[in-house]
Amino acid sequence: MNSIDTQSAAARALGELGATNGLTSESLMFWLSTKLDAMDTDINALLDEQTSALKQKEALQQYKHMVSLQKERCAQGDKAGADQALHDWWAYGATLPLGSPERAVYDQKHAEYNSQVAGKTGAELDVEIQQTNGEIEELDKNSELKMIRINQLMSQRQTAVQLAQAIMNKHNETIEGIVQKIS
Repeated sequence: MNSIDTQSAAARALGELGATNGLTSESLMFWLSTKLDAMDTDINALLDEQTSALKQKEALQQYKHMVSLQKERCAQGDKAGADQALHDWWAYGATLPLGSPERAVYDQKHAEYNSQVAGKTGAELDVEIQQTNGEIEELDKNSELKMIRINQLMSQRQTAVQLAQAIMNKHNETIEGIVQKIS
């Protein structure tokens, strides 16, 4: 790639990253370093949100499983089995760390269960299962959107790294040229 191609590629990359023209190579490197740090912070925050969403989804799936078992065992007339499913779900909740995203979902579902679901059977439990499926689907949709944003940031980050490499190479070529002229 010749000097003009490198300069035009760098100009396009700077435009994509929102940089201003007229900066020295040292200024550009500092700006790129700052931009990379900000992107890394955003990427890490989104990854943390993804981890949290996975844990929330797990708690919702546990709840849905318990409600499904309740429905199935109540339909079979197995009151002890239905009570055991509920007891197992309570035991699952006791293992969750306080303040964790999955514990927050568990606590919310526990309160909903006690106030709205307990004692229901059949079609009423089907409605609860469908609502829980809707919540799981909503988490999945939000996760997909966050993954798109992560991919965008990773692409911008890669552009910034390539630009930094091009600037460093150009800077080294310039210094080597000066050294050769002096020698």
